[in-house]
Amino acid sequence: MSHEINAFYSQGLLLTPYLEDRVPEDHPARFIFDFVKSQDLAGLGFKIPDPDAAGRPGLLLSAWLYGYFHNVYSTRGLERVCLMDLGAIWLLDWNTPDHNTLWRFIDKNKDLIEGLFKKVTLLASDMGQIELALQALDGTKLRSKVSTRSCCNKEKLQQMIGDLDEGIKEVMDAIESQHETEEREARLTAELRNHEVRKAKMELALEELEKAGCKKINPNDTDARMMKCGKTNESAYNAQVVVDEKSGIIVAQTVVNDENDTRMLTEMVEKVKENLGEKPAEVIADAGYYSPEELMKAEEKKLEVILNIPKQMVPEGKHDYHKSKFSYGKEKNVFICPEGKELDYRGTKRDRHNKNMQLKIYRCRFYKDCPKRDECSKSKRGRSIEMGPQHEAVMRQIEKQKELEAKEKLRKRKTIVERVFAQIKWNMGFVRFMYIGLAKVKAQFALVCSVYNLKKIFKIWRENKLILASI
Repeated sequence: MSHEINAFYSQGLLLTPYLEDRVPEDHPARFIFDFVKSQDLAGLGFKIPDPDAAGRPGLLLSAWLYGYFHNVYSTRGLERVCLMDLGAIWLLDWNTPDHNTLWRFIDKNKDLIEGLFKKVTLLASDMGQIELALQALDGTKLRSKVSTRSCCNKEKLQQMIGDLDEGIKEVMDAIESQHETEEREARLTAELRNHEVRKAKMELALEELEKAGCKKINPNDTDARMMKCGKTNESAYNAQVVVDEKSGIIVAQTVVNDENDTRMLTEMVEKVKENLGEKPAEVIADAGYYSPEELMKAEEKKLEVILNIPKQMVPEGKHDYHKSKFSYGKEKNVFICPEGKELDYRGTKRDRHNKNMQLKIYRCRFYKDCPKRDECSKSKRGRSIEMGPQHEAVMRQIEKQKELEAKEKLRKRKTIVERVFAQIKWNMGFVRFMYIGLAKVKAQFALVCSVYNLKKIFKIWRENKLILASI
């Protein structure tokens, strides 16, 4: 028989409910308490925001981790959680830090969040959740805090600076007038200061735009860049992660403001070694990371990488005389065409894209009598091939791609790393940054990745009742 439950607000309680009994043993608040307690925060360098702030660094860090654990990323939202969430009240021992206290803590300790991420990653490794056998690298674009509509090109910035110059002149003329009252003069002085601040911001944005070589920039966040986010161009940052195949743990992460991934391959693999003390056996990546310079650098550093080669490097179909079909004879310093003829070395020239790099030139001397001349080259001087210093590294990567094992590993890339971004964006609801400036954006993403890993560790903690301080 069902029993209807009614509330009797006027009825008092003889004994106040015990908070400890209201928070289950497997609650996320207890897990975060266990994790923070197991960390040497003083050794990491965490500082109290100010002498009057509510709570210690461990308490405020716990608040941030708990908020991110429940997809709360704003300081005001976190303030509400600290006031109303039963788990947060238990975790913070009835302390209720306001949004300013929370913000000051994360702002003053932003450089230490990377160290926290390393500690979380090492904890996952100590728990046996990382194999270092196969890892996948990928990047995703995340929108910046500032609006895309505020982005300006060079001409618009120059026009705005000109308009502000005129406004400053008008205000100064008015201040110098003998007919202004004291009250109005004070208002004009404040207006002048406002114009000067805005002008300085626009001049800084113009300087950054010219230095970065981009078409548009946002004066409110000069570190953000216009990037392709889905079907539209947005003011955004490029977030990078390396994910271990075994349990999907993020083992390296960072944020850059370069839209292309071509310079991130070796840097991200080396970050894995920095975080775990060992380099991965093999790292796979998509064609966006293809760079001859990065492939050569990876070989020099003895990093094992497999990445999809762009189709134009090894085109499919009837391309019998594509450059990839010409083999290089290192002993004789010649290229050998598919017909068995040698292309001799003829000198060097500067690369048109990189003036500091020299390209070797090889040219065919049999082109006049070659029956395949028209198929091979339309040049009057016959077929020629340019070779950069990274050529052999690229060709070794192409040969590696032909192995069945390498192809199978590349097929795993999406299931290893792309699902991580899907979980961060859709399950955790993190689709844009809340802060301005690359340094703060890096700190926020490191905290997001830390909590992503902690959620995976939490499942093991809840099932096995682990004591993290003993791991």
